Amino acid sequence: YLDAAGAPAVVNTALAAAKRHATLGVVGVHKEQVPIDFVNIMSNEITVTGSMGYPDEIFEVTKDLVENWEKYALIVSHTMPFDKVGDALELAATPGVADKVVITFP
Repeated sequence: YLDAAGAPAVVNTALAAAKRHATLGVVGVHKEQVPIDFVNIMSNEITVTGSMGYPDEIFEVTKDLVENWEKYALIVSHTMPFDKVGDALELAATPGVADKVVITFP
């Protein structure tokens, strides 16, 4: 599981769905504390790993995104045109409906 959204609901949903020995990677920026169920983590031996990005890495990451876009396309659940940005935001804000929503521009 991967939390790239930084939303508390993503963490809790992922942990609730996680099977024994699963791993949750947290790369999304959380702006507040997120309470988590340690009984579930311990009884299912779930690993939670955090990761932090740094400003000097942006050029390396951008290059990798461009060169290996097919690999990253796998996490996109919905693609919508810019004129539907309102619908896209609503979709992205609804827990369990979308993973990553991409907005395209003409």
